[in-house]
This record gives sequence, structure tokens and C-alpha cells, in this order.
Amino acid sequence: MKDKRLDKITQHYDIYINNHKYKVLSCKILKDERKLSIKTKIRGQSFPHSGLLHLVIPTENISIELHASFHSMSSNAAIEHWEYTIIPD
Repeated sequence: MKDKRLDKITQHYDIYINNHKYKVLSCKILKDERKLSIKTKIRGQSFPHSGLLHLVIPTENISIELHASFHSMSSNAAIEHWEYTIIPD
């Protein structure tokens, strides 16, 4: 029997918020709205939702660093969706 939790984890990659590692399924910057959208299937990671946040998003060649503040969170049985407002430097 396969462990469903291990299957979920292998679909995710790491990002860092205030030097803490979080597993995310997708991370998308919506430039028009100055929003950062994060989705995860791993519940209970306790993403930060107060104060000024420093985010580091590793990509293939570089890491993207930005500052943001919490905007909203929603969830259903399958996924959590977190949104942050990007603060320009």
C-alpha cells in the first residue's frame, strides 16, 4: 500500500518565509494585483499571517526574494490557498 502523505509531499517543493521552510504545490506571482498565491495539499503548516514577511522562492537558476503581508486564506477538503500582498521595495 502506498502512503498518500508521501505522495503529496513529493508533489511539493520548498519555499522559505521568515527563514522557515514550507512545502508548496504551487507559487504564483500575480503582478497586476501585486499578489502572491500559494497552494498546498499539506494541511496544518501554519503559514505566517501577521507582520511584514520575507519570502524566498527558489527557482531553477535563481531565488526570488520579496516582502509581503498576509491577505487571505481559504481551504477545502483537498487544498489550502494562501494569498499575500507584495510590498514593493
